[in-house]
This record gives sequence, C-alpha cells and structure tokens, in this order.
Amino acid sequence: MKTGQILALLGGIISLVGTFVLTFFEVFGAKGSGIGLLVSAGNIFQAAAVYGEPLIYVFEILWLILIWGGVLSIVGVKVRALAIIGGIFAIFLAVYQMVVAFAGYSLPVEFMQAAIFFGADTGAFPLHVAVGDYIVPFFTAGLGIYVLLGGGVLAFVGGVMPRD
Repeated sequence: MKTGQILALLGGIISLVGTFVLTFFEVFGAKGSGIGLLVSAGNIFQAAAVYGEPLIYVFEILWLILIWGGVLSIVGVKVRALAIIGGIFAIFLAVYQMVVAFAGYSLPVEFMQAAIFFGADTGAFPLHVAVGDYIVPFFTAGLGIYVLLGGGVLAFVGGVMPRD
C-alpha cells in the first residue's frame, strides 16, 4: 500500500470511531453521536411528516449522508475521489459540531437542532469523554469531535496525495 492509501484507511477508521464510538456532546444525559442520529432518524422523519416541515427532511438526509464519511474514506483506498469526499464530509461534520459545542449557547437554533438530530439516550454506549469544562451547566463537549476532525484531515490528505 502506498502512503496515501494508508492515510485514507487510517482516516476512515478514525472517522468511524469518532462518529460512532465516541460522542460529540452530552446534553441533559442525551449523548450526541452518529448512533444517536441513527436511533432517532425514524422519530425525526415522523415529526417532519406531522408538522409538514420539508426542511427537516433536508437536514436529516444531509446528516445521514455526512455520518458515513468514514466509510467513504475507507473505500477511498481504491478510489481517490471517495477519500477526498469522505474527508470533506468528516471535516464538515466535525466543524459543525465544534460550532455547536463552543458557540451553541449563543446560537440557540443550531444548539437545539444538534440536540434533536444527534442526541439520544443510548445508555453507556457511545463513550462520552468530556473535553474541557462545562460550557453551559447542562452541556459538555465530547472527544468525538476532535477524533472525527483528525480522521477527516487524514483521509483528505490521503486522498490528495499522489499514488504512484
């Protein structure tokens, strides 16, 4: 394997760990992660149908596509373009979660959207490793944000590197 392929593979695996094994945040005991998005997807689509709000469908489908950036990065071992796209997906999702985590108290719409879309009471899994102190009394950012960002950057760099 070439260096770019190894970086794309590592970036994909790290992105999947950041998305599904670690949390982005914890608010009122609900852990925000890719697992939370998958668990609450049916309820969100049902709520969108009840309220007749088409924008909810758009956001839900967008988030469902973005959480699979790690898988695209792993497939990017064979196809460079998918490693680049997967890396961009992971970076975008991580940056969005950072904005929500560290400016969420001043952006209440984004904060509530993230809590609704990604938050779910899933028990002990995924793992919540709090990063820093409480930003607001009921909210802590998780290590998954940084792991996801690192994996996305690795996958992107692996996709951009030339393959001889």
